[in-house]
Amino acid sequence: MYSLEKYKMGGSTKHTCPKCGGKKCFTLYKNTQTGKYLSEECGKCDHINSCGYHYTPKQYFADHPGSSDKTHPPQANKQPPQPKPQPLCTLPMSYVTRSLSLASEFADYLRVLLPADGSLKRVADMYMLGATRDHGVIYWQIDMEQRVRSGKIMHYGADGHRKGNPNWTHARLIYNRLLPYEWQLTPCFFGEHLLKDSQKPVCIVESEKTAVICAALHPKYTWIATGGCSMLKPEKCNVLKGRRVIVYPDSGKLDDWTKKMAQTEGIDYTMVTALEAYPGNTDIADLIVEETLPFPPIDFSRPPF
Repeated sequence: MYSLEKYKMGGSTKHTCPKCGGKKCFTLYKNTQTGKYLSEECGKCDHINSCGYHYTPKQYFADHPGSSDKTHPPQANKQPPQPKPQPLCTLPMSYVTRSLSLASEFADYLRVLLPADGSLKRVADMYMLGATRDHGVIYWQIDMEQRVRSGKIMHYGADGHRKGNPNWTHARLIYNRLLPYEWQLTPCFFGEHLLKDSQKPVCIVESEKTAVICAALHPKYTWIATGGCSMLKPEKCNVLKGRRVIVYPDSGKLDDWTKKMAQTEGIDYTMVTALEAYPGNTDIADLIVEETLPFPPIDFSRPPF
């Protein structure tokens, strides 16, 4: 009886997401017979990876026993009630172990880039790098509790530059009906699982590729990645409380990352500004590989906090 409203040109079918606050990115569930909206919080956000909000009619009726179809269109100034938090969606670890492989384009690039001293196998084992049948690399997101959040699939050319757009293992599983449509991604840091048994200083970078390369060349640090320039979230950083942290924003992202780290609590961090002297979107791996910038030493001799 209820389905997501079909898109119409002009954006009249897109609304403000009650979770992330994004404009014209929220599709409401509509009664296919009466044409009425079920509820102003009952719908799906277009930002699947960064927001992930999806409140289904089934969940709505479970939370509102006795509700009828006497609903009204959304009101711009009214704050909708928040749905109950849903259980964390995860994947079986067996998906990770079955995918472990160096038969990816990214591994081929690393074979040329890294010294032949076992660094490639070491970092591949550390980060549990997987491979798809068409030689994409799978960057598994595994949290501190060893729970598999999902895996980002990416392809690279021989020069190490990305080809096409990323995909996700959970998206493929949903498409093949191996996961329910309601399954939602809750991202964590790439490499977060390494924090559990390590007291090394932690370095935060943007891309998974950068984290892997830097971990191979500078193993005295634990390297983790946000997975995107907009994916540094204060709530993600809760796992870093009480740790020494170095933050490496790509050039052009310093202000944004400085504001986000300022919202965290209990983290002893240093914000590296050296990359701002380089063209936009330059990351630390680019400079280390090209030997343009030596790895900046950080003084961790002082006591924390």
